[in-house]
Amino acid sequence: MGNKVKELKDNAIVEVKINKVFYMMLKQTLLYIFKQDQDQEKISELIKKVTDKNSDNEPHSEQEFAFKTILLLLAEIEAQAEKTNQTDEKDIEEITKSMIKPD
Repeated sequence: MGNKVKELKDNAIVEVKINKVFYMMLKQTLLYIFKQDQDQEKISELIKKVTDKNSDNEPHSEQEFAFKTILLLLAEIEAQAEKTNQTDEKDIEEITKSMIKPD
């Protein structure tokens, strides 16, 4: 008998509580995936492709799929937090500076 792993049932919807630390880890992961392409044109194409509603029918590279997965998860976390007034507005530069550490 082979090894087994647990997986959600097809009709499962699971609620997960996320704290700020884990949320920031997800944002840093998204930034890491994003930074794998240093070419500005490729970065623009990546964002356009994964945010296009019609792109679900197009094949994605592993990088595109990873980026889109984390992006969608963050968007859902932020949407749920907004519903319960658990968000703050901050300047993008302030957030970026706190997330990026020199290599």
